[in-house]
Amino acid sequence: MAAYHKTMLISTHARGSDFHHCPRFPPPWPRDQAELTSQYSKNDYLRGEQIRVLYAVPELTTEDFGRLFQSQLSNDDSLCETMTPQLQNHVNGNGPYNQEVHRIVISDDACTHEAVTNDIVAEAVTFLHRDGILILENAIDPSHLDDLAGILTPEAEEIARDPKHHFNFGKETRNMDQAPPLIPRIMYKDIWANPFAVAICSAILGPNPVCHYANGNTALRATGRQPVHADIDKPHPMYPFAFAINIPLSDTNSENGSTEIWVGSHRDSNIDQHTAHGEDDAGLVIKPELLEERREHSPPIQPSTKKGSLMIRDIRLWHAGMPNRTDVPRIMLAFVIQPKWFDAPSRVILPRKTQSLVEKWRTETGLEYNAQWVDGDVNHKTINSSEVDFSTRNKRLLELEPLMHVPVH
Repeated sequence: MAAYHKTMLISTHARGSDFHHCPRFPPPWPRDQAELTSQYSKNDYLRGEQIRVLYAVPELTTEDFGRLFQSQLSNDDSLCETMTPQLQNHVNGNGPYNQEVHRIVISDDACTHEAVTNDIVAEAVTFLHRDGILILENAIDPSHLDDLAGILTPEAEEIARDPKHHFNFGKETRNMDQAPPLIPRIMYKDIWANPFAVAICSAILGPNPVCHYANGNTALRATGRQPVHADIDKPHPMYPFAFAINIPLSDTNSENGSTEIWVGSHRDSNIDQHTAHGEDDAGLVIKPELLEERREHSPPIQPSTKKGSLMIRDIRLWHAGMPNRTDVPRIMLAFVIQPKWFDAPSRVILPRKTQSLVEKWRTETGLEYNAQWVDGDVNHKTINSSEVDFSTRNKRLLELEPLMHVPVH
C-alpha cells in the first residue's frame, strides 16, 4: 500500500494528474483551480470527487468525506488529526486496495463477429496484471449456455450421489466437479475456445497457448464453504503461467455461490504461503495468519456475474468456493490455459471424433488442446480433477526452483 500517496488515493487538489487516477471522473481533467472553476460548478466537483473517494474507499461515511474534503480544499493537514482512525489510515496510504473486479463489456456486434480489438486486449491485460482476475460480459451466446444447462442441471444431484465422485475439499462443501458434455454439436467455440479469452491469454502467455484442463465446478445447496486456496500445489513461477477461464451457465451472486475472490493476491503468491488442509492432507490452503494479515487491507469479495459472462483468473489468485443457498445447482465450466513452452503434464480427455473440431479451433484462435484422444464416446460424468497437475516439465525451469520461493534480499 506504500505506493499509494494521499494525493493519489483521496486528494481533492485540482491537478490533472490526480483526476487521472479516477476512472469514474470523466475527462477532460482540469489542470489547475482556475480551470476547474471554469469547467465545473462546486457541486459538480464535489459530486465527482466523492465518487472518486468512495470508489477507492467505499466504507467511508458522509461525515468522513466532508472532513476530508474541507481539509484538503483548505490545504490544512492539521484537520486530518480530527479524522477517524480509519480515515487517517486511508490518508496515510494504509487503507484497502481497490476491491472491485474490472469488467469489460463486449458489444453485440463484436461478440457476433469475434472482433477482438487491440483496445480490448490492452485493457484486459492491464487489469489482469493488477487484480489477477477480469470479467468479460456478453462474451458468450446465452443460448449455448442454456443448451448445456439443460443437460447438466438435471445430472448434478445424480453425480453427487456417486460415492467415487470428486468433491473439492470434501463432500461437506457440496462443491464438486461437473464436466461439460463431450458431444461435438454442443461443444461451442465461444465456450471451448472463446476468441476473446484466448487472445487475452495469448497476449500474456505467448502464442499458441495450450488448454490442459476442461471441466466444471458445481455448487449444490449447502452451508459449508471451501478454505481459501490457490489452484497450485507445487513451487511455481512468480509470473503468470496459467489462467482459468470460468464460464457460469447462469447469473451468479452471493446467494447461489459466486466464488470468493481475494483481489490482487496473485502479485506475491508463492508456494510458501500454503499449508496442508486437515490431517488427511486433502490439499493445500493459504496459511491462516496470511489471510488475516491481508484481510486488514484487502478483504475478499464475491463478485456477481451476468449470464453470458466469462471470468479470466490467474490461478495464483487466492479464492474459495462459497455455499449455494438456493435449490438450483450453480454450474460453472472451467478451462485452464498455459504457455506452450511451460510443458504442463495434464491432458484433456476427448473423443477422437472431436479431433477435427479441436483442430479447427486451433486454426482460428491459436488455442491448442493437450488431448488424450479416446475411441468411442466419453462419459463426461466420470471426469474429475483429482489428478490434475498445472506444474511444469520444462527442465530448465525446474532447475530455477529456488527463484520460486519467497525472495530474500
